[in-house]
Amino acid sequence: MSIIINDVAYSYAHQQNVFEHICFSVESREKVSIVGNNDAGKSTLLKLMAGTLQPSVGTIFRSSTPFI
Repeated sequence: MSIIINDVAYSYAHQQNVFEHICFSVESREKVSIVGNNDAGKSTLLKLMAGTLQPSVGTIFRSSTPFI
């Protein structure tokens, strides 16, 4: 499985943008880490990548081929 994040932004109703203009891709067998301060949006980004949240702006593409 691969994932492509293209110009993604996310904001909660009561806050300004958690982040904006996020662009990256992760291919099968690649390893990545997400590092940041508390309340920087790490969990939100993971939820966006998993599909449990939808971005305010931008697109997220997930391939159907599983990671091996």
